[in-house]
Amino acid sequence: MASSAQVPASSPASRFVKAVEEGKPWIAVDDLCHLLDPINPGNGFSEQDWKVAELKSTKAFRKVLRFVNDDDAVRALLSVLTSSHRGSHADCIKLLWCISGLSLVPKFAKQLTDCGAADALANICPHHLGLSQPGLLSAAEWERGEFFPVTRLYLELIEFLLKNSPGFAAGAFEHRLFSRLMRLSVLDPHLLPRLSPKAVGAGVAYAQRLLHTFFVFFEVKLTNQVLAEVTLSELGTWLDRHWAFTAVVQRILPPTEAKSFVTFAGTTIYFTLTLLCSRNEERELFTPAQLARVRGRVERCLELQGPPGKPEFREMVEDCLRMMDTGQMNQPSPFDTSNFFTPPAPGEPSRQARAHRLLASLGPSASHKKGRLRELVDVVVSSKWVHSDGEELTRGGALWTLFRLLETDVAKLERQRARPGPSRTGLVLRAMSSILGVGTELLLRSALFRTESPDGLEGFGPRLLEWALPTFESLAPINRADVLQVLFASFQTFPRAKWAARHKLVGLPLRVLQEPVENFIFGRLVWMCLASLVLFLPDYNPQVVAQMDACERTFLRRGALMAAGDEYRALIDTLAAEIDGGRATWPPEARAGDVTVEAIRVFNRATLRKVDHKSACCEAATVFLSTFRDPAVLEQCLLPAVEAVIPLVRKTHGEFAEGVWDGGVHLGPSPVEDDPLETSLRAGLSLKHGLRLAEAIFERAAEAKLEVGERTLWRVRTEALQTLTSVLGLLLTSHRAHPSERAPFLRKVGEAGGVELTAEILRKEPRVRLALATCHRDNNATLLKEWVPGMLELARDLWDELAAEFWFLECSNKKCERDMVETVRKTFKRCSGCQKAQYCSKDCQLRHWKHGHKADCRKVAQSAAPGN
Repeated sequence: MASSAQVPASSPASRFVKAVEEGKPWIAVDDLCHLLDPINPGNGFSEQDWKVAELKSTKAFRKVLRFVNDDDAVRALLSVLTSSHRGSHADCIKLLWCISGLSLVPKFAKQLTDCGAADALANICPHHLGLSQPGLLSAAEWERGEFFPVTRLYLELIEFLLKNSPGFAAGAFEHRLFSRLMRLSVLDPHLLPRLSPKAVGAGVAYAQRLLHTFFVFFEVKLTNQVLAEVTLSELGTWLDRHWAFTAVVQRILPPTEAKSFVTFAGTTIYFTLTLLCSRNEERELFTPAQLARVRGRVERCLELQGPPGKPEFREMVEDCLRMMDTGQMNQPSPFDTSNFFTPPAPGEPSRQARAHRLLASLGPSASHKKGRLRELVDVVVSSKWVHSDGEELTRGGALWTLFRLLETDVAKLERQRARPGPSRTGLVLRAMSSILGVGTELLLRSALFRTESPDGLEGFGPRLLEWALPTFESLAPINRADVLQVLFASFQTFPRAKWAARHKLVGLPLRVLQEPVENFIFGRLVWMCLASLVLFLPDYNPQVVAQMDACERTFLRRGALMAAGDEYRALIDTLAAEIDGGRATWPPEARAGDVTVEAIRVFNRATLRKVDHKSACCEAATVFLSTFRDPAVLEQCLLPAVEAVIPLVRKTHGEFAEGVWDGGVHLGPSPVEDDPLETSLRAGLSLKHGLRLAEAIFERAAEAKLEVGERTLWRVRTEALQTLTSVLGLLLTSHRAHPSERAPFLRKVGEAGGVELTAEILRKEPRVRLALATCHRDNNATLLKEWVPGMLELARDLWDELAAEFWFLECSNKKCERDMVETVRKTFKRCSGCQKAQYCSKDCQLRHWKHGHKADCRKVAQSAAPGN
């Protein structure tokens, strides 16, 4: 990399960085393209220039890339990676890594893949990253540290593409990227004692990243391709070298500093091996001796981890039990779990050892040995247990053993497509329901969702829940919530057509409602289950809706709102997708009215009663958005909902405007009880005047030194207003409304006041100024044009009218791609000819000039000339 002194002050890199510092990156687009030109690799960033640009965060790069042909820029970057010129690769990797951190992550991952990223990244050789010899890193090179930063970015970029682009994963194996990564330097542990602490830290961070990248290759379920690319002995040698490095790190660094890396290295290597075992079809990869070595290494890792019973350890035990259960290991579990739990009394075998002996005697096909199973259950629920921390961990170990037993039933069920007998599974369920903690939830999740083929569980899920739910009387409220959480998740996981007994499930949460709802979390889950039944049952069920309404009224009397926004949004999206695909099976009257009206009614009432709770606004937004996806209910359901939201917005504005009268502003109580916004409207004053008062309150509240509680409340209410703003913005721009219904609906919304309120909040809060573009940002542009030809222009014209009254300026270039829909007035440049159009950048002005403004500008100038 060239130094700053070698780069002239007028170089493209310097001009680009200067433009970024001045906040005008668009004027340096040509310089950026020149930097990406593989013919001129000497014009790369200097080290100083890169640091300056990096300090500007990703915003500067986002602004630049909006003005660059993205495909051309990416191809230019990748062409530099495939070139033979040494010294420009590091800059390209840095820039690609920086771009991948922007908000356009999925798009950029696909773009990189389409432009040949797999081939380009596979062509990176160790000497491109700063190594003098492939696979070897001298002490001097290690101390200088030039190799580590760029290589870590290179590995992070590969992980980013593996996780976000399936096409890249296929290309990575086509170009043998995995085996090429193995040729990167595995650090020589013998050099560690001779290095400075800073160099050792850099090496440890690099080794951790390299291990993580290898694990990602296995994590994306491509184990078979990896094994076809490298031999097991090669992979074993590579892992052994990392273990040697880990052992030295553990020895020379203080325990507190070595703990994190050693834990990470041990668990990562262990999971890599277990993934190989569990996904290898031949099941003959590892010998007992090799597994014993893994066991010893992970035990040393866990010793540094601290007290036993951590989630990582539990996952390891679970994996071992699963592999043993499916015959993928030819010896018992590599863990002697009694070593990690409370030691037994002198002369008495540990309960863990007893449980595992019973487990081994049962075997995968020994389900008929009920006596042994009862003995194992007795170990778990023994009344002799003392409720100490150590004994709870012992109980947790037996919990995993029961998991193994139930998963055996599930695997058998998948093979035989038959329902299991209630004797064995019911016994396990009763044992689990008597254990305090999260056992019930984990058990049900293990049984219901530990399979990639839910078809085989048809009929098993309802029976399992029927066995579990009668134990509610003996469960604590949190355990009851666990069961309901699984019930709710089951509605989302299993296709509705797969459960012949789904109607039986209607009664399960209804039975729960017969007793008082004392726990809020528990009650919320009851309501969510009922809501999912309303959406997913093939027939409209008035009983469910009535119980849902009763549950909702109970919550409102208690003053608690149902904070189920994210979960319910997933249900709404599924429902909308089925409506769009023509797969909805409700009767016409239920589809057009009952389901949607009920949801809107519930959420509106919750929203209007608790205006300072942001989750209620989010839930209302979800319902409004869902109804927009079915044009048949647009006029019937949505417009009344909008009319219900507008008073809420005004009420919230009124709370902000406390203490405002006669145009003055103060923080004390108001002498009048009426909302000043409503008062100004009733007095015949313009809405613009009322909004000015609200704006003054916003500014005063932001500047005032309020107490922490008041400040938090102010922020929550602001977020609520932003959410409602987005909703009202969607009312104008949703692409799913039929064109014939669009124009009259827009007029009605405008008459109701929603448009004005939306525009008013938009000009106050920069984070929601993109409400106009929110609805179609994540949708296909072609589909958008097919649904609403001409309607986008209508919406833009409406926004232009609002802008004239509320100073809501936006770029006159209709195809502006910048983040900025509106900005401060002084940042816009007016057209010198007509003085009517304004632009956020020179590039937008040139584009608009070429696309028709040239003729319009001349007409306006001629009409304004003297004598016309």
